[in-house]
Amino acid sequence: MTSNPSRRLTVSLLLFCIATLAIAGQGHGSVVGAQSVPSSPGGYYQANHDDETSSSSSSCQDPLLVRGGDSAFESKISDFLSQKDVSMEKFHVHGWRWHTMSLVREAGRLKKLAQRSSSKDGCRPIKQAVDYVVGFNMKGLHKIEADLFFPWMRKKLTSVDQKDLAQAFGSVMDQLERDRKRVAKLGESIQQQVSLLCDESKALTLRADAVISIARDAAELETVARTMMETENTLLVPSVAEVVPEGEQKSFNNKVLRNLGILDSRLHLVGMHEAVWESNITKEKEMFKKAIPSIPQGLIPRWKRNLYIPKTNVLDDV
Repeated sequence: MTSNPSRRLTVSLLLFCIATLAIAGQGHGSVVGAQSVPSSPGGYYQANHDDETSSSSSSCQDPLLVRGGDSAFESKISDFLSQKDVSMEKFHVHGWRWHTMSLVREAGRLKKLAQRSSSKDGCRPIKQAVDYVVGFNMKGLHKIEADLFFPWMRKKLTSVDQKDLAQAFGSVMDQLERDRKRVAKLGESIQQQVSLLCDESKALTLRADAVISIARDAAELETVARTMMETENTLLVPSVAEVVPEGEQKSFNNKVLRNLGILDSRLHLVGMHEAVWESNITKEKEMFKKAIPSIPQGLIPRWKRNLYIPKTNVLDDV
């Protein structure tokens, strides 16, 4: 007969698999209740903000205005989407969107922590925060994006018959790749500055400068990641929903599942939940509730208390 510890481990792993399956985008098979993407360049994500006055105004900006690149390609994609009745029910990789939202949120909280800190406070709080934001959250997102999601999305979107549209998708993906590499470089810089801050052999002035640098780099990381999120949500997410058959999206999710750590998925899921609820976007909350099975949803408070808070409590405003 199976021992109690073994039985508990088996049950736990089963639950973690369910949660991982959910955040990879499969959940109950499809996300229902989402509205179609409007014809405006702002797309679905922008429309969700129309009645959410408490959400950040910067998150509502049109990516065509904030990116600063060749807007002709983005406009081409927007024109393509304006002719379609794209429904978010046909998109099945919501975990990626929510993970990006989580990184934006945590980078902003890291920035605020560094801004209210000084070298005299010691390095422990900032190091703990950086280990989570950069070493866990960003690293996990980038692993999926670099190894799987971006190459898959590029292949699918640039395979459309319209050559000018395929070129537009390729240009947007090129910019996203550059932005992702910029975010990674900022993460590396932040980690280097933390090492300097924690080196007690260094002069106090250098350690003080390290705190300032962390705040500056975290602010830029937040800005770049937010711009990426806006482009993804307004241009690429609805395009994937329109171009890539739902069956292929779900098949791709199986690859994602093999690359997500089962145990780490609990922490990622809590971070996504916190980001979605803090956004105060009603339709986003509804999608989360319908996409995530009831069992892992019920465990989120426990995972938050036992796993998330011990790693992120230093990021809370005081």
